Amino acid sequence: MEHAGLSYQILSQTKSECKVLAAVIPGPILAEYEAAVRAAGYEPGSVLSSSLAALESIDSMESVLDINLSALALTTSIINGQNLLLYRTLDLPEDPGLRLEEIKRGVAVACAYFEDKLGARPGKLHLSTMREACPGGTREFASWIDDPELTVVDLVRSLKPARPQPSAAPALPA
Repeated sequence: MEHAGLSYQILSQTKSECKVLAAVIPGPILAEYEAAVRAAGYEPGSVLSSSLAALESIDSMESVLDINLSALALTTSIINGQNLLLYRTLDLPEDPGLRLEEIKRGVAVACAYFEDKLGARPGKLHLSTMREACPGGTREFASWIDDPELTVVDLVRSLKPARPQPSAAPALPA
């Protein structure tokens, strides 16, 4: 712990309660990320996990179950409006059969937690994944978890397109 990187953000605060999101990364892994940025000629700022970054793209006041799957890990998150109710990362085994079982178990635990906290099962699951982790995308992932009551949607494709913003730069002469 003495060499770990630690970051936190206060999510909400009242007189009697303070909800904090804390993120910890092993020092050697943080050093690798920072070295890559320095090798590219830049000075590193903050390191943010792809799972937390993906949550920022969800602009919804409804409850959302989000899954981020990489070749090495499964991260499950539940947000309810502006509240983060669950953020859990599981390292996945290398063996494909064990890996699939761990993914199924991780999704089932997240669904049960969703139901316990919010009083209803999730109707859909937002998935972000890398091609090597799940080449068939949402269809393949849906077949893995085999839950007909849970619709798997691609987080990236489900995002609302950004409105074009007026450019702050002056127009170039023709």
